Amino acid sequence: MIKINDVSKAFGQGAGSVVALDNINLTIESGKFVAITGKSGSGKSTLLNIVGALEKPDTGYVEIDGENLNILKADSLADFRNKKLGYVFQSFYLEPEFSVIENVALPLLIAGEKKADREEKAKIMINKLGLFDKTSEKVKNLSGGQKQRVAIARALVNDPDIILADEPTGNLDSANGNEVIEILRQIANDGKTVLMVTHNLQDANVADYKITLKDGKIIETT
Repeated sequence: MIKINDVSKAFGQGAGSVVALDNINLTIESGKFVAITGKSGSGKSTLLNIVGALEKPDTGYVEIDGENLNILKADSLADFRNKKLGYVFQSFYLEPEFSVIENVALPLLIAGEKKADREEKAKIMINKLGLFDKTSEKVKNLSGGQKQRVAIARALVNDPDIILADEPTGNLDSANGNEVIEILRQIANDGKTVLMVTHNLQDANVADYKITLKDGKIIETT
């Protein structure tokens, strides 16, 4: 379960300060697919980054399965992110000169797993995402849809409880985008929590819940 408690975040100082999040309170049950929507500048990605422990709130805190992220030291926080959270981004953030299997296995390498073990786990996830014939292919040679599948495989390879997706279909055509949303829907159906930021209302409607932000505040939950 994710609990967001009185979270606020601003960028800049003085007259130039911009409030990204304004006293957000939200509880997300485990195993749910939740979409966060809103116009550009509404605070969607900032909220996702704070839940993902990539940024710290100015006030308030995030609690994941009883763990207060604010009080974790740097090493413990990095370990928590690696084991508990999987990330999927609009721009993929893959290593273009690495092969598919090398990209998917990166979280396992960071976790210190042996080469044979991480390659076996990576191959299993690659197969699940329908990329078995691309295992040794360099990522730079893949299509956008294939790259996003690699990114999802990488996010899942450590078997995290939570998947955080920031505009996962933003760089894809409608067909590939629909496939990615179907994959995320199935991930939630399998029991993982999926928290997705999107400006695409069609994508958002696939989720169990839709949370709409405006000027850093939650204005609607449906």
